[in-house]
Amino acid sequence: MTIANQDECLYIRRYSALKGLQKGRVLSYSALDTPQGPRLTLSCEREGEDRSAACLCPSLTFAQARAVVLFLYENGAETENWLDLLQDRQILFAPLA
Repeated sequence: MTIANQDECLYIRRYSALKGLQKGRVLSYSALDTPQGPRLTLSCEREGEDRSAACLCPSLTFAQARAVVLFLYENGAETENWLDLLQDRQILFAPLA
């Protein structure tokens, strides 16, 4: 599912539970335009547990942030490594608690 407008976008990737192969989960990738710069968030819902991480990317335009979120979505980035992917691409970010 994809939702996009002028100041926010959301991509949702669903993984099926396949016995003996993988657990079902839902990954959500989003960008929201804020006065401090684009806020990127990645969330993972698995077996009733919800984990998420967010960061601000003040050096990006919102159009660039949307492209980054689409890249993360298309490459199936996980909550454990997505900030490393930003760093590898030299995207400046400030993690949010």
